[in-house]
Amino acid sequence: MRQSHPGPRSDNTAVNFAACPAKTFLRPDGVTILGRNVPEHCQIVGEVARVLTW
Repeated sequence: MRQSHPGPRSDNTAVNFAACPAKTFLRPDGVTILGRNVPEHCQIVGEVARVLTW
């Protein structure tokens, strides 16, 4: 039997899905910078997969 979900926790520290980085880049000076977010990354991957499967 499925258990009911307790609802959102007040101590949730998760990053919003749309703001979560899918890619990061390491600059030559050692600084890590954000690249694409998850939705953008998924869109690109999906478009590539569509082209490859036609």
